[in-house]
Amino acid sequence: MPQLFETSERKGSKDVKIEMCRNLSWHRAFFTNDGLLDAEELASMTEGDGRDKKNPTIIRRKQNLDVPTLISSVLRQQTPRLQAPRNSFLVMKKGLLPVKNICHKEKKISGKEALVKLLRWHFGHSEYRGKQLEAIEAVLSGRDCFCLMPTGGGKSICYQIPALAKPGIVLVVSPLIALMENQVMALKEKGVAAEYLSSTQTSQVRNKIQGELESGNPAMRLLYVTPELIATTRFMAKLTKVHARGLLNLIAIDEAHCISTWGHDFRPSYRKLSSLRKRLPDIPMLALTATAVPKVQVDVIESLNMENPLVLKSSFNRPNIYYEVRFKDLLSDPYVDLTDLIKSCGDVCGIVYCLERATCDDLASHLSKNGISCAAYHAGLNNKLRSSVLDDWISAKTQVVVATVAFGKYVLS
Repeated sequence: MPQLFETSERKGSKDVKIEMCRNLSWHRAFFTNDGLLDAEELASMTEGDGRDKKNPTIIRRKQNLDVPTLISSVLRQQTPRLQAPRNSFLVMKKGLLPVKNICHKEKKISGKEALVKLLRWHFGHSEYRGKQLEAIEAVLSGRDCFCLMPTGGGKSICYQIPALAKPGIVLVVSPLIALMENQVMALKEKGVAAEYLSSTQTSQVRNKIQGELESGNPAMRLLYVTPELIATTRFMAKLTKVHARGLLNLIAIDEAHCISTWGHDFRPSYRKLSSLRKRLPDIPMLALTATAVPKVQVDVIESLNMENPLVLKSSFNRPNIYYEVRFKDLLSDPYVDLTDLIKSCGDVCGIVYCLERATCDDLASHLSKNGISCAAYHAGLNNKLRSSVLDDWISAKTQVVVATVAFGKYVLS
């Protein structure tokens, strides 16, 4: 717990307690009853203050405040803006690395130690896994990178950390709206400024996000979009302006195998991404996928016009996963066998994959009739129902989801 200091001082209309706040190279947050206080405003309030500026600082009014709770809440990043008591301020040292550096001139964070601090502070992990750090260092240095990682290997960290380590916006292209929604929600809970644009949003929400994108100083660090939106002339024009103002940091292409005509999951909209290099030159590109044979890898790199990319491949061995094969043709009733298996596992969440939508509906109905909380998930359902099923499964209201294989691509990412 930092040492507590109290000093009475009045500057203009502000009656506050101030201690050693002028070192603007520190990362810190100031909280008042009105929210976040600008660093320059507080600096002007301490102009000419001769106190020792090397000490840690807590500034507060002389009243019975629950300071330990205040500090604990900020350190744990429960919220990006804490509603503190009137005229109360908190200053955090540089090592704490809050999400938003409120000094106007941001600097790129580099070096393994600093990047590990970012990971620990924002995501609670003590170290990077597999090829994550190599991918992050590559794109931060301005180099293109092709990253092949297994599902669940932590691909999203490879572009989320650069968004925090370097000024500007990271553009994330994903074909999965549910993935975008969930990642943005999770990032916001961690205090990271992230947004997504999709057809599921109201026009009011989309206009607000696009308005921020067109502003000279957008607060967002990550913007998730679909490849279909990238293909539109109007959005591409906005993106070109963002690039011209020097506000674009990185382009991350998730599920990059979808661009390859040799891949099993080819999507025509992804082919339009080939123009990004020409329209947005000098911006590093990160291509991420969990499924790409050598022929597809080469096709992805060439289709995206990646320049001398660092190619990273992680092992697909998952020692924490247990595999068992049962021959369906040898079972008297596969549905009964599956029902018994799920019940024997107890109250745990699970996913059952099917090749056809009709099978998903039929099996989900069977499991529900046998007392298992279950729901089907596939492209034949409307967006609202799919979102409801996903939310219920994530919150454990639904125990089992019976889905087509596309479900696992974003749930397990």
